Amino acid sequence: TWLPLAADTPVRSQKTVRRSLTLRVASMSAIASASPIARVAVVEEVVGAVTIAVHGRLYAEISTPDELEVRMLAVIEAARGRGVAGALMDAVEPRARELGLPAVVLSTAPTMHAAHRLYEPRGYQRQPNRDWVVDQDMTLLVYRLALTP
Repeated sequence: TWLPLAADTPVRSQKTVRRSLTLRVASMSAIASASPIARVAVVEEVVGAVTIAVHGRLYAEISTPDELEVRMLAVIEAARGRGVAGALMDAVEPRARELGLPAVVLSTAPTMHAAHRLYEPRGYQRQPNRDWVVDQDMTLLVYRLALTP
């Protein structure tokens, strides 16, 4: 199910996301605003969520006009290793196609090895020329998936 993300939801950086992750995952099912800024996918009970954004919108930071951006992917600790993150990504990729976008792009921290193990077998390729610095102590790696028609 894709739920709209309220325009005033404070997602300004990965650092903000880390601090508010527990609250954010717990409250995803309560989001009800009809904002076109970003959308959240929820798998059954709220054990994980993914936020996506389209280029040019408030929450998009690295996407180009032909890419859908995964802004945040979160799975509660108790549900990790059960395929929740894969199921959420299974919802993102078709959504990009529905929007007429031929690619998906995302950022991840260099230390998030479990995330890398999720993205790489799905065909996401590192884009080192697009890596970016959130603040002085955090650089994010960029991955991109070119969707097959």
